[in-house]
Amino acid sequence: MKLFVWDFHGVLEKDNEKAVIEISNAVLANAGYKERFTEEDNERLYGLKWYQYFQRLIPTLSNDVCLKLQADCFKYAEDHLEVLAKHIKPNDYAIDVLKEIAQSKNQQIVISNSRQRDLIWFLDAVKVRKFFNEEHIVPLPLH
Repeated sequence: MKLFVWDFHGVLEKDNEKAVIEISNAVLANAGYKERFTEEDNERLYGLKWYQYFQRLIPTLSNDVCLKLQADCFKYAEDHLEVLAKHIKPNDYAIDVLKEIAQSKNQQIVISNSRQRDLIWFLDAVKVRKFFNEEHIVPLPLH
């Protein structure tokens, strides 16, 4: 048997980074910051943990403030799932590849910088959760 380990964001899905920028900028506005992320920032920062985006955008912020902004982003996303849903979609051929591997009886694991419940929501949103057993949906520590 072979083991396939998938990183969710940018591999099995596409366009979530658009939601990240929209959510991050809304949280910054709500918190009274004038700084905003651009699409170029998004390309440069993609793959980092969410609090690290804020560290890069506003280097004078403390780690605690960046973690608070990250928490605010998670809360905003939970309260505005429509923002995520309008952007996220399965990556090209992801479902076909996952299905082929599942039919071959090989094992698949998915990892992400997301929290467990968020990762499950994402998998459902792009209709690929059925390819992963619960114990093979692995969040990485947020900080």
